[in-house]
Amino acid sequence: MSPHLCSCCEKIFTGPQSLRLELPHHKAASDLIRAADSGCYICGIIARSSAWKSIDPGVDFKPIWYLAPLSRRQTSCFKLTIDAAPTDEELDRGMMLEDTSDDSQLGSAENDEETFRKPEAPMWAFYLQPAADVEGCVAQSEIPSGLHDARLLHLAKRWLSECTDHSRCRASLPDFRPTRLVEIVSRDQARVVVTQQEPSIDLYASLSHCWGNSKRLKLETTNIDELRAKIRIGELPNTYREAITICIGLDIRYIWIDSLCIVQDSRDDWQREALTMKDVYQNSTVNIAAAASTESTQPSFLSRDLQMIRPLEVSTHWFGQKNLEYYLTNAAIYEDEVERAPLRQRAWVLQEIWLARRNLFLTKNQLWWECCEREACESYPNGVPEAWLSASWLEGHDESSTQQETRWGKLSFVHQRWDSLVETYTSCKITFPSDRIMAFAGIQQHFEEVMPNDDCMAGHWRSRLPQSLTWASLRGRWSYRPVDYRAPSWSWVSMEGPVRFEHNAEEAENGLVEVLCKLLDVKVLCTNPTGGGDLKGGWLTLAGNLTRVGCFNAHLTVQKPDGSFGFIEGSTDDPSDRISKDNWTVVEFDENTKSGEPAGSYLNGLSRDALLSGEFATLPRKVVQMVAWDKKMYSLPIIKWRQEETDWSRGLILCEAVVESQRVFQRIGSFTTSGSVLTSKLMESPQQEIIMI
Repeated sequence: MSPHLCSCCEKIFTGPQSLRLELPHHKAASDLIRAADSGCYICGIIARSSAWKSIDPGVDFKPIWYLAPLSRRQTSCFKLTIDAAPTDEELDRGMMLEDTSDDSQLGSAENDEETFRKPEAPMWAFYLQPAADVEGCVAQSEIPSGLHDARLLHLAKRWLSECTDHSRCRASLPDFRPTRLVEIVSRDQARVVVTQQEPSIDLYASLSHCWGNSKRLKLETTNIDELRAKIRIGELPNTYREAITICIGLDIRYIWIDSLCIVQDSRDDWQREALTMKDVYQNSTVNIAAAASTESTQPSFLSRDLQMIRPLEVSTHWFGQKNLEYYLTNAAIYEDEVERAPLRQRAWVLQEIWLARRNLFLTKNQLWWECCEREACESYPNGVPEAWLSASWLEGHDESSTQQETRWGKLSFVHQRWDSLVETYTSCKITFPSDRIMAFAGIQQHFEEVMPNDDCMAGHWRSRLPQSLTWASLRGRWSYRPVDYRAPSWSWVSMEGPVRFEHNAEEAENGLVEVLCKLLDVKVLCTNPTGGGDLKGGWLTLAGNLTRVGCFNAHLTVQKPDGSFGFIEGSTDDPSDRISKDNWTVVEFDENTKSGEPAGSYLNGLSRDALLSGEFATLPRKVVQMVAWDKKMYSLPIIKWRQEETDWSRGLILCEAVVESQRVFQRIGSFTTSGSVLTSKLMESPQQEIIMI
């Protein structure tokens, strides 16, 4: 069945050109489903989306649509949005959006969500672009049926061939070869080879995939000789076979697959090879990413619909407008097929995809290509239109070599990229929490090359301390410090759960952020004598201002002369004592329980010997809910800045331990203050030396 538009969707492109006016779409969910089953392009994309699953069948479904220019620079392109849950009042009055006919009011492409977005309701967006503008990008021939179709492999080979001429896509170490590779001997047979024993290895591919829980062939000490002699390709899981099929189509004889190239029951081999991941992925000819598979037994293209891959060509018949041909495309196609794919939720995969110079994604619906100079897919085989390049690709890829060198030469940009990667990484899932450091090591090594005069201290760059200590756990997500020691409490690495950074690297570089304490010393201890890998201890020493505090209803309280605690004088945290709406505090504890209750933890049983050595990996961790907290708490202001005529500050909440008269502190949370009165109050105590572990 060829895709088309149902009568309801056809109304969008005929009659009055209704810009920024909300109008009714289908009257019921069942109507939309029938239209999708009948081949409607718009309704089909909606019905197949993950957002559609969130529609409550017990609630009336009365979607509306609205059309707006894509941006003030691209008024000939449009963004069509289908909103699932308008109110009845909005439909009754045909709600007119805020008049943005003045060109200065039109936002950029990324800001065109406009003020009417209802985040609690599913929304679907489509791009409408003049056919004349994107004719050369859109797929013109018949869409191949799958990987067994030579035309699809030919497309991938064309992408790779054209990419080899890209200056920014060349390998940094063209002579690098992994310790082991899988050699594809024939379509039926492969073997594991030790690269140093091979006379010549030209190209190799790498594979990013989800392992899952299914049983698979693994390289182990007991079967090394067997796998070096022969591997039957037909006995390998789907993901591996698909990757090998692609390699054959690309004329690549070797592929790196983690489970077959690292000895899985050898901790020494695993640690040694894990530290080479940067070079393995950065120098592979292409990284094949099995994006849609949750485990290696699942095939790709599970939702492949040949009729929905090619953008739909539509003719507009708007009153008073010239009839034109447009291409209609799902605006969230990249997010749906690549960004939200199971593979992209895995922690190990972040560095694999980010480090690789070329990624070939096998998604649920089609093939995607990403390199340093192009983003393409089967829908747009010659490159996706610039108007909807993915945000992840745009972060640096859309610049010239000179522009990239300039940005990467600016420390604030480098640190912003680091912060962004950390935030993404900590949101990803990992099977073994103990792998957190190793799974990010390749990215750290890359940044160490970019900043050779800086040191990475448990995930924090020495040059950004103490400002970068102002990270916080992401609200609404379970966050905790694992029982097994991972890193000092002041580091985001100590946490399992997503974090966000609360400092601005560019503002700090420009002197717009004032640092309120001073770094005196920082040291981290690695289990590996040569550095890198897991940590066994460390400390950080600051000169700063400590204030004895408590917490009530997520607000700071301070100790009074009589020993009791109360809200800071001059704050609005106490509803009965409102002096200024600007003076308030908020406390965010790093950890919480699965049910969302705030909690804290600390290393228990500290000894003088442990403090002298700085090694804490063997100490037990005690976890306490905040309602039963049993340790003294202190505030430590870190930075302050002025924004919108208001003074702000951020700092840490610490708990104290005393070991033979030696005071040491562990981080348990962070705080924010608004208003200069509160910052001054927390800075009244004299500066002192503070040791954090």
